[in-house]
Amino acid sequence: MDDTKIFEPTSRGVRVPEHAPPGASWLGSLIDHYAVLATYLHRFLTVVAVGLFVVGVCATCFAVLARQFPAYMPSASWAIELTNLSIIAAVLLIVPRGLRENTHMAVTFLPSKLGPRGLQILTAVNSLLIGAFFLVVVWHGMDAMNLNRSQRTPVLGISQFWPYLLVVVSAALMLLETVVRLLEAFAGRAPRPTYEDAVNADVDAKEDAR
Repeated sequence: MDDTKIFEPTSRGVRVPEHAPPGASWLGSLIDHYAVLATYLHRFLTVVAVGLFVVGVCATCFAVLARQFPAYMPSASWAIELTNLSIIAAVLLIVPRGLRENTHMAVTFLPSKLGPRGLQILTAVNSLLIGAFFLVVVWHGMDAMNLNRSQRTPVLGISQFWPYLLVVVSAALMLLETVVRLLEAFAGRAPRPTYEDAVNADVDAKEDAR
């Protein structure tokens, strides 16, 4: 098999390793079902993140106007805190989707030199290391969430429980994603195609349908 041809488009427009088609085993079927659920989950989280980002932008605009026209606008100290909280929350919710779609920055020199089996091994080792990190974040994040439950933000008076909860949720989703990547390596389906691969596959499928 040509090592340079790792991915083949499927009828659903999603690229997977040609040596391990979707649903080839119970593990592959499980991964496919999770992929469907993950799609809807991350779409929902994206909508929430966009909403939070819009709130942050609006709060920032209000703070700027209050600073420029102090005689006509009320104090905007709350707007600054709301901006910080909403933007950080939006980022935390969107980061797991970036991990799933391989849109984060990555060093590809070593993977590009390995064959299909080497990529499976590299993905498995990488997933174990990253998963261990996210497990620590979730574990200690839950402790911090409970310890800081009674503390509140200086202006809005929001319980610190909620910001720490977002950290835990984000880390838990990324932990889940690394576990799925590990299962993909065991199923011979690593590396997962990038978001660009999936888009190109969709374009190719549409052109073939014409």
